[in-house]
Amino acid sequence: MGEKAMLLELELTDGLFETLEKISASGDSSRGLVLTIPEGSPLFSNLLTLKILEKEAKKLGVELQLETEDSRGKNLIASLSGEKDVPPPPTFGFQEGVDIYTEVGQAAEESGRKLLEILKSPWAKKLGLFLIVAAVGLGGIAALLTTIPKATVRLTVKSETLVQSFELTASPSATAIDHEKRILPAVLIEVEEKGEQKAEATGKKEKGTKAEGEVTIYNWTDDDKTFAKETVVTLIRVEGEKLRFLLDEELTIPAQTASVSATPEERTTTYTPGKKMVGVTAEKVGEEYNIEAGEQFSIAGLSTDAFLAQNHNSFEGGKKEEVQVVTSEDQQGLLSRLKDELERKAREDILSRTVGDQKLVEDAISYDILGQTFDKEVDEETEEFTLTLRLRGGALVYSQNQLDELVSALLAENVPEDFDLSDKDLVTEVSAAKVEEGEDGKKMLKILTKTKASVISKVDEDKIKKDLVGRSLDSAQKYLESIPGVSAVEITVFPPLPGPLTRMPRITSRIDILLKHD
Repeated sequence: MGEKAMLLELELTDGLFETLEKISASGDSSRGLVLTIPEGSPLFSNLLTLKILEKEAKKLGVELQLETEDSRGKNLIASLSGEKDVPPPPTFGFQEGVDIYTEVGQAAEESGRKLLEILKSPWAKKLGLFLIVAAVGLGGIAALLTTIPKATVRLTVKSETLVQSFELTASPSATAIDHEKRILPAVLIEVEEKGEQKAEATGKKEKGTKAEGEVTIYNWTDDDKTFAKETVVTLIRVEGEKLRFLLDEELTIPAQTASVSATPEERTTTYTPGKKMVGVTAEKVGEEYNIEAGEQFSIAGLSTDAFLAQNHNSFEGGKKEEVQVVTSEDQQGLLSRLKDELERKAREDILSRTVGDQKLVEDAISYDILGQTFDKEVDEETEEFTLTLRLRGGALVYSQNQLDELVSALLAENVPEDFDLSDKDLVTEVSAAKVEEGEDGKKMLKILTKTKASVISKVDEDKIKKDLVGRSLDSAQKYLESIPGVSAVEITVFPPLPGPLTRMPRITSRIDILLKHD
């Protein structure tokens, strides 16, 4: 980084996102950027935060240099950029300036002459036979030591926790996962349920017959009077309820007439009211309308001096009783109970039709009433009534494996280059789901997931196996502890041999590496 690098001092409250915004707003970044981080900064919460900061800065084209007085921060920055020293390659005893081929040739020629002299001696033949047998034995032992040993290396690598939320779509129109649009295939399962249930009618209603009779209406005026059908005729009482009756027909009452009688001493005028008999019916049911003969009635609220009615016979037929009837509340209550029961059955049937790793979000099941029939209407007399109901339930189900695959791919986009995503610790929860209608008119399921996973330091297993071949346990231990990101090492070799004889296998396929994170 050049001497003219820009300086940027962070505030104590600046987190990852605030820092990236300040870097983006810093302008020309071709000179590099020295980032001064205060003590206690949230950027020093873990190494993963610094990794993400470095990765995102590179995306912006910024070369960062991190500086701080925070002791923990210094260690994290050192871990972020530090490398282990690599020991120089062995010389195997060779010295500079020495012609190896000349010296080896001369030594070989001299050794050959001496060997021929020894081989001509009598005891050389016995020694040769012994050496041949020994060589065969040692060769067999060497072969066994090459093929039999097996080592298991358990490495604990550093890890960080990554938590993110994603909005996904499960669509029946999709045939494969679409990572860019965050769509996974879904299957629509529909079932139909039919049920019947009875309930008691709780409504009360008065039922009976109305009293009937006849009255004679008297007209004490000089004009004819017409009364319409159902004109109110009211029983005149000093005390008690004034019962009301209605005229059964329209009628006209003639005016009163006058007659004059005279004597030499005086003249007398006599008035006779016009009258007409008509049938009446009680306004309500009940025995109280069965009145005795000889009662008087007012008509339409008019003065009794002008119009008056009287019954000459008793009224009869009035009767009343209370009966049970169906109410609107009765019907709605029965509908709610039967609907709940059929929805439960539909939910169970849909769940029973899922296969393999298909997942059902019960809150996203939709229900539609296909038909409902009550055998009794509102206000109809009955002690109990019946409802027949048909209901359809539908739900979109998706594959849990495909959901995990899509979420893993989305998570991997935010993992730093020197970390790997651990699928073993992947936990995905569906926090919300709702059914919507897509552009093609088909229903689709919108899913909001909360995903938690671990990211672990990258480890090249093939390279480690090659580097471990033939090493002593002590050398292997030191080598493994020097690998960046490794926090603990455990080596097990079979068969166990005494001290220096125990070495790592000489075949990479005989070395197993097991990883776990802290």
